[in-house]
Amino acid sequence: MGAGVYNSYVSLDPRLSLRFRLTQQSKLALSFGSYHQYLQLILNSISPFTALEIWLPSSPNLRPQSSQQVALSYNFKSTKRELEFTSELYLKRSKNQLELVPHAVVYLKDMLESQLLVGQAKSYGLEVLMRKHHRKVSGWVSYSFARTFKKFTDLNQGEWYRAIQDMPHHLSIVVNYHPRERFTASAIYTLLSGSTFTSPTGFYDYAGRTFPLYGSRNNDRLPAYRRMDVSMNYRLNKSKEKSYQHSLSFSIYNVFARKNVYAVKFNKELSERLNPDVPGNILDNDNLQSSQIDLLRFVPSLTYKFEI
Repeated sequence: MGAGVYNSYVSLDPRLSLRFRLTQQSKLALSFGSYHQYLQLILNSISPFTALEIWLPSSPNLRPQSSQQVALSYNFKSTKRELEFTSELYLKRSKNQLELVPHAVVYLKDMLESQLLVGQAKSYGLEVLMRKHHRKVSGWVSYSFARTFKKFTDLNQGEWYRAIQDMPHHLSIVVNYHPRERFTASAIYTLLSGSTFTSPTGFYDYAGRTFPLYGSRNNDRLPAYRRMDVSMNYRLNKSKEKSYQHSLSFSIYNVFARKNVYAVKFNKELSERLNPDVPGNILDNDNLQSSQIDLLRFVPSLTYKFEI
């Protein structure tokens, strides 16, 4: 192939932002933006976390993903009580979304475009943040309600379905404690809706092997994700003026050792012959078995940091 430009796209991404000052302490903002993405990430949506991730550039067969978003936000800041409140309501529409066809074959595939479907997506939500500023105790509480849906002609009978990114509720609580100049402590709590995935509705046996039967796309959801982290930092130097600075930090990831499931596997229960064997009864889903994989449960760490 000779040198030159194989393929190119030219797009305009305009931005518009309007701000209205309601009072001395509050303001309202309205924004609109158009966006394009030229590098595509292809995911396997059967399970929300998988090693199968492929990056593809835009090509004559794959147009860039495009989206338009409009947002309305409100901000209030109280200087006396050191409080800040922010909220934002948004709506987003996207085109040229990509999804693998059912039973896609992607390994050693020369033309991966033949295993892809092109559709659309929509997102909407509300984000709220309350922040507290103080010399000794500070932090914030944030909550977001966000939905994301996709639609493909050849998937889910052409109806809208929950995207893999659809995690409606997200709560974060952060507290920072600074009782002394050389000592700080913090705690972070996170609560997040589980990601969607496609689970089988039954199983059938063929030629001595068990195969899953799938229904609608992303018909199931993982358990809610909950985690709390704590950390403490102590500066060993009494003065900040010295050229040599060092500190000691201690932290614990997932203090309560919560079992946060991030993947669900089917056909992984081993029989006496150590072969994957899942008893299936399409008339009784209670007989379906699955294996779950959770993230790190409890990780303490101690760090010594120095600067010269």
